[in-house]
Amino acid sequence: MKEYAKGPQGTVEREDLLTELLTSYFEKTADRETSEVSEALTLVYNVMGRAGYRPVDQLVGYLLSGDPPYITNKENAKRIISKTDKYGIITELMTSYFS
Repeated sequence: MKEYAKGPQGTVEREDLLTELLTSYFEKTADRETSEVSEALTLVYNVMGRAGYRPVDQLVGYLLSGDPPYITNKENAKRIISKTDKYGIITELMTSYFS
């Protein structure tokens, strides 16, 4: 591994520095993003249920295909889920499942 930078704690390798930077970035934004993603998922899930759909099946179809017709237009659910980052949605679901 090539030396990337020297600091008070010694030599930092490139991969270690990248990992540290990414971890720091995601930790700072995680709470805000988690809240927004959670609110969007909850809203869309509830709207889909009230509209008579099977929300889990519809959301899985949307996440796998990226095809917006899986989500209803009622109460702007399609617009809300389309503005929500799919990576953020999957991260939120995995985090909730494993915690």
